[in-house]
Amino acid sequence: MMKQIKRFIGLAPLLAVVWASAQSPHTIRVKVPFPFVTAGKNWPAADYSVQIRSDNGVLTLSSPGVATATMLTTAGEWSGEGRTYLQIQRSGETWVLQEVSLDGQAHAVPAGEFERELTKERVSVEASATN
Repeated sequence: MMKQIKRFIGLAPLLAVVWASAQSPHTIRVKVPFPFVTAGKNWPAADYSVQIRSDNGVLTLSSPGVATATMLTTAGEWSGEGRTYLQIQRSGETWVLQEVSLDGQAHAVPAGEFERELTKERVSVEASATN
């Protein structure tokens, strides 16, 4: 019995590291060269840090000197390509963040009323990210 307890105690730190890894957000850094809309806000052209928590799909968008937004995303299908990017669609003169893909796993950004009105006419573009 004492041997089993020692084995469990030896495995506890490893299990804690695995659990922490599953809970930690993945960070994407991307330069968006034009203003865009998401989370009901207008965002300027800037370098952005995008974090996605793999366990619950919470996305945090931030940039130095710019407000931070946190939103819940909907996980989509794996593309199989392993690409990381932001998909931003244009409607007239306005660009709207639609999706963030992390290593091939798409995370759809929910559109609010403001974004739905703006995306009636769509032209899509991707901004490549660097990890």
